[in-house]
Amino acid sequence: MTDEDNPTEVWTDGWKAYNKLENDGFRHRVVFHNRSFGSGRETTNHIENLWSRLKKLRAFSNGFKANNEEDLDDYVMYFQFLLTHKGLGRIPAFIEALMTSNF
Repeated sequence: MTDEDNPTEVWTDGWKAYNKLENDGFRHRVVFHNRSFGSGRETTNHIENLWSRLKKLRAFSNGFKANNEEDLDDYVMYFQFLLTHKGLGRIPAFIEALMTSNF
């Protein structure tokens, strides 16, 4: 899956399910929250915050149900759009996305 000379580095928390990542060709690094929570360069706080915001947005927009993988991809793309284009800048960006899309 990855280049053996330059494997992808994956940082996770200490959950044991991640222990087999190296078997799949990844370089696995672990952040132990019980040793130093949120201190230093390596932390999972950013991604945990991002997932928390995604889940809150999904709950808020209750009309959108990500029941299958395809819907989830669309929802994550929508979330990415909201993060990338903030405030009133979303309107022109949305119009441009519509004009250049292949719907």
